[in-house]
Amino acid sequence: KRTLAFIEGDSTDHSYALLEDFVRQHRAAFRDIHLLRHHQRAPNYTHRWEPQHQRERRSGIARIRNRLLKRALGREDWVLWLDADIIQFPPTLIDDLRAVGAPVVHPNCVQTAGGPSFDLNAWIQERTVDREQMQPYMVDDLYQPPVGHNRLYLSDLRYHDHIPLHSVGGTCLLVAADVHRAGLHFPIRPEAGLIETEAFAARVRAHGCPIIGLPN
Repeated sequence: KRTLAFIEGDSTDHSYALLEDFVRQHRAAFRDIHLLRHHQRAPNYTHRWEPQHQRERRSGIARIRNRLLKRALGREDWVLWLDADIIQFPPTLIDDLRAVGAPVVHPNCVQTAGGPSFDLNAWIQERTVDREQMQPYMVDDLYQPPVGHNRLYLSDLRYHDHIPLHSVGGTCLLVAADVHRAGLHFPIRPEAGLIETEAFAARVRAHGCPIIGLPN
């Protein structure tokens, strides 16, 4: 059996009540279900993607992810991260991602079939840049270049079935549980201009673990 873990916080609808109802109805179908609540008093960003919000916003997300790992990771072999943005995925998702055979696997999340990637934190870097070249795009110690600047996203790479990635997002991400058990969590502070899932990917690569993206 599989384990489910939900964490809710700062929502303004009935998310937690709906999750409680789900847990009551479906607990027997799973090894365990964790339902956590953690309010961060996060600001209500009108435009959450604006550069000046990213350090605070993504640091908060990293804290939430790490809290979920600390409270919910038990004997599992794999961790599948699914953000609330995801509304549809194939029933074979976990088996499909495990079949890739890599410790970290990132499928292409899109809003429409064949459309551009939704999660732009998954990318490959076209060429190495030094600190001086990064400087024009540094905001709050985070490297935030314009979309497409020296980066290719999964939807740009559809001529590959599998592609090694330099970075990942967390919209949908499969991670071998031993990767997290080894202490590779989500950095809450910038590391070489990266934070949260992007900094996690840098740590994983530094440990010699491959990260595979699935453009199709």
